[in-house]
Amino acid sequence: MKVKNIAYACALAVISFANQADDNTSMHVTLQVMKSCSLSASDMDFSRHSSADTSEITASSELSITCTKGTPWKLTADSADQANGTFYLHPSSDMTDAANIAYKLYSDASKSEQITSTDGLESTGTGTLQNQTLYGVIEANALTSAVAGQYDDDVNLYLTY
Repeated sequence: MKVKNIAYACALAVISFANQADDNTSMHVTLQVMKSCSLSASDMDFSRHSSADTSEITASSELSITCTKGTPWKLTADSADQANGTFYLHPSSDMTDAANIAYKLYSDASKSEQITSTDGLESTGTGTLQNQTLYGVIEANALTSAVAGQYDDDVNLYLTY
């Protein structure tokens, strides 16, 4: 009896297998990775100085740049009255007889790569964070006729990719 049951089960399995049908197809899978970049910057603070300070004054800002791997990018800067790469710190509105104080921005401490509204730092994205220091420089003797008080400027940084 056991042999008959086993034979019967095997026969059903063969019949079931014979009645099965197969079909297949393929599908195309795609992904498009878009170019993208992000930029953030810390504030730049030239600190406190006396008008008797005749030396060059420097400050820096830390930039964080992340761009898609292989994406070329360019960093430029401008402000409301920036001209020919010179930016201006403006006196507070309550300061009478105070003049603007000029400064320039550079992508390197040796001041060989100036950042302007047209000329900038260029690189290619790595897909990971790229840290960059931006240097501000006030020329020597720029404070000799400065009025005491707070000066500031708002700079727009542009990352073109």
